[in-house]
Amino acid sequence: MRERGGLCAERSAWFEASPDGVLLFSEDGSVSDANREACRVLGRAREELLGLGHGGVFDASNPRLSRVLEEWDRKGRFRGDLDLLRGDGSAFPAEVSLATWGGGFGVTFRDATGRDGEERKVRRLNRELERRVANRTAQLQAFVAELQESEKVLRESEERFRASFEQAAVGIAHVSLLSRWTRVNDKLCQILGYTEEEMLRLGFQEITHPEDLDADFGRFKEALSGKLRTYSVEKRYICKDGRKVWVNQTLSVVRDASGGTAYFICVVEDITDRKLAEETLRKNEARLKELVGQLLTAQEEERRRVAYEVHDGLTQVAISSYQHLQAFAAQHPPGSSAGQEMLDRSLGLIRRTVDEARRVIADLRPTVLDDFGLDTALRLQVEDLNEEGWLIDFSGGSGAGRLPVTVETALYRVAQEALTNVRKHSGTSAASVELGRADRFVWIRIEDRGKGFDAGNVPEAGGPGERVGLSSMRERVELVGGEFEIRSQEGTGTTIQARVPLPDQIGTETTGYPTLPQGRG
Repeated sequence: MRERGGLCAERSAWFEASPDGVLLFSEDGSVSDANREACRVLGRAREELLGLGHGGVFDASNPRLSRVLEEWDRKGRFRGDLDLLRGDGSAFPAEVSLATWGGGFGVTFRDATGRDGEERKVRRLNRELERRVANRTAQLQAFVAELQESEKVLRESEERFRASFEQAAVGIAHVSLLSRWTRVNDKLCQILGYTEEEMLRLGFQEITHPEDLDADFGRFKEALSGKLRTYSVEKRYICKDGRKVWVNQTLSVVRDASGGTAYFICVVEDITDRKLAEETLRKNEARLKELVGQLLTAQEEERRRVAYEVHDGLTQVAISSYQHLQAFAAQHPPGSSAGQEMLDRSLGLIRRTVDEARRVIADLRPTVLDDFGLDTALRLQVEDLNEEGWLIDFSGGSGAGRLPVTVETALYRVAQEALTNVRKHSGTSAASVELGRADRFVWIRIEDRGKGFDAGNVPEAGGPGERVGLSSMRERVELVGGEFEIRSQEGTGTTIQARVPLPDQIGTETTGYPTLPQGRG
């Protein structure tokens, strides 16, 4: 095998193919061989390099050289940066490795001239990386701080919700889509008498009063389908001990992220005391209405009794006295004009007594109402007023047969009081009275074209008597199950109308229920 500079053929091939420059120095410190890369980097031909000492290869002006040579002598190896010399004498930085070889040493080197630029680029990239890392770290720290703050706010919110939920003065619960209790507070358990564990095994349907179940569950299904966002209902629950408790229950839908129904929040307020109070009030009102009805009935009966006593007693005596005095005057005419005048005055006084007695009877209880009914009584009352100079139209039509006594009395008193108000306050002498039937109702309407008034504010000029009169009319009609209405405006007159239902056994007419004129009060 042929050798080159002490190298076998295989090592020689490696020597030439090395990407680094390689110089071999003999024992005397001179270059004994150089590969192609070394020649290229140093800018010298191989022949120029052979025989050069290290002073022709290393930059002797670099103070590091002496320290490198000392390290080489001490350790027999070196690896680091040194300045080398090119063929033109210029120095350049190189990465150098010194190692013992044979009797001498070998130098492997690589041009590091472009390394500073690369290092600057690396340093720049490092700084950019550090900046990005710092920014990212700051962002992560801000995100962590925000997350921690959100967690704090969430914890505080949950604590407030838990406190509000558990310490609320009303029952609060979460209800599933299957109408089961999934979470309940202490107040709801207290209202219904169940423990929390017992409640969570139940659905609200199971403890709802059977009479309230259909309506309540119907609303629940509407909320479940999305037709209702919230609804309130007054219903009864059956407690654990069997008691029935009234509650005002409000159910609200809670949506999930997709907008679907997640569950319901149920707020339950115990209104049992209020319901009991309302029931007591209804009973008291019914009792009061009954007592007022009894009072009015007793009053009418007393009026009837007094009217008949006056009619059968005082009135008959006055009429008899009048007739006897007339007969006496006819049989014994006075002999003087003074006597005739006195007799005429006596006859006039007795006549006035009879008229006054009849008026008192009519005010107390017109006997014609008992004897002939409402239609006739109203007709006669209107005729009497017209004889006094009033212009009152009457239109009857209550149908065949008598009405119940209570109905006839109530409607007669309404007409009587209304006509009294016309005479006192309307400022007109014209009015109309209509009586009719329609669809198992009897109605009466009294209308005038006088000065009218604000129906919502009875004028003070009317005095307490007028306010009591209007209230009395309304009470009488309501006591027989009817409806009472006043329409009036200043300058347009007044219309008073009452409508009373008739018992099923009374026939009906088709005279039609009148509609109050538009534009009136």
